[in-house]
Amino acid sequence: MRLVIFREGSFFTIWALDLSVHPDPEDCPAKSFFAALERSSQRTLTNLLTRHADKGAIKNDKKSRHLGDGIYEFKTTQGDRLLYFYDGLGTTILTHGFQKGAQVQAEIKKAKDLRAKWRSSPGGKNFRDSLEGRSRTR
Repeated sequence: MRLVIFREGSFFTIWALDLSVHPDPEDCPAKSFFAALERSSQRTLTNLLTRHADKGAIKNDKKSRHLGDGIYEFKTTQGDRLLYFYDGLGTTILTHGFQKGAQVQAEIKKAKDLRAKWRSSPGGKNFRDSLEGRSRTR
């Protein structure tokens, strides 16, 4: 498991979980979800992600909200949901997406499971160690 960069900003770097072991082929649920969306939904999410990356956490619950246990969602008016969590200084990690109407509790559980796998993986541990080292040198 590893991370691929999704968006960089002055406040946050947004990463997406890639479940593959090797770079090719990529198995990135968030990127696959995003690529399958209609253009209007892609534009809405791009604007939300850019604003989040550049300005910080979005405070409008109609656009982004905490679902519980450290899992959050970006939302579009078209019913698209992109789940994420924070993992260290200036780090947002996207897990996957789904359409409104799905079993939200099952989607939250999936995001929590992916977060746990990431944090226990060698890549996750090394990533957090590098963030801690970076924050100590600032």
